[in-house]
Amino acid sequence: MPSPAKARDSMSKGRRIATCLELARDCAKDARILLKAESRNAAYLASQAAEHLITAVATAEGIHIERKDAHQLDTIVRKIPEENPDRRALAAITFLEAYATSYRYGTPTGRVPATPSSDRVEDALAAIDGLIVSLEKHFAVEAEVGGTASNPVPRR
Repeated sequence: MPSPAKARDSMSKGRRIATCLELARDCAKDARILLKAESRNAAYLASQAAEHLITAVATAEGIHIERKDAHQLDTIVRKIPEENPDRRALAAITFLEAYATSYRYGTPTGRVPATPSSDRVEDALAAIDGLIVSLEKHFAVEAEVGGTASNPVPRR
């Protein structure tokens, strides 16, 4: 039987993982709304969904994300062990990190950056949706909003 402190830490980890997955689901849903409206901001919300997914997996792995790396999706994914079966799928969506920063601001020449390809964003959202379903199942995330993950251990 785990100590009360260890059980509390596991519960806290479970809540953090479930929250990340809930936020990822919400961001992906909202990104799809913006994508249908042909808004360039769909890519930004897709990047936020990717960040929440990556954070959920990193949390399960016990990886501390330093503030300087908070939006560096590729840096965080490289810290995830090779034996984690989600690492490759997460790496495939790290390209979205550009849309969290540089695409939100004007260029040095005063132009609005080109709108990302809607097909590329749609493909990323499809991958994100698949990861959300898979991770919610693995982590045994409760269905209700604000729930917890009762299996906050990494996949192998």
